[in-house]
Amino acid sequence: TARLRTMVVEAVEGGATLVQYRNKAAPPELRREQASALLTICKSRGALLIINDDTDLAVEIGAEGLHLGRDDGDIAAARSRLPHALIGASCYRDIGNALEAKRLGADYVAFGSFFASPTKPSAVRSPLSTITARPTGSSRSARSCRSPRRPITTTSPGGAIRRDYPPGRSATRL
Repeated sequence: TARLRTMVVEAVEGGATLVQYRNKAAPPELRREQASALLTICKSRGALLIINDDTDLAVEIGAEGLHLGRDDGDIAAARSRLPHALIGASCYRDIGNALEAKRLGADYVAFGSFFASPTKPSAVRSPLSTITARPTGSSRSARSCRSPRRPITTTSPGGAIRRDYPPGRSATRL
């Protein structure tokens, strides 16, 4: 826990404005302790803390955000329990999941992973075209998630490093 706190302090002091806490293997007491400590760090430095996969924990500690995967709970139910929180949903490689998440109240959707990641070696892989392709005819891409009435942010977690992007393109411009 001390090392985790140190790493988060360094990340936030280095400019991170959002921290996502994920520790599925830890017992509930440790998760609560770690998440509470990270929330204190984030709040004191103007960053947001997103809890991964655990609506109850997010509600219990008063986290500013929640990220849900395919088996982690219902977005609409989470929204009712966390009405002011930033809520995100993993959509893997499926634009239909993203559109449904948007309809249910997600603030952002995540696609990927696009690249191999040592932290999630068995993650569902998605082609980079999921978020970069322009929709034509009946095809749908992440750009389909945007509408003038309610845009939604798309993210692409999963092992991305600078060498994975074409020259002139950065992760922030995808």
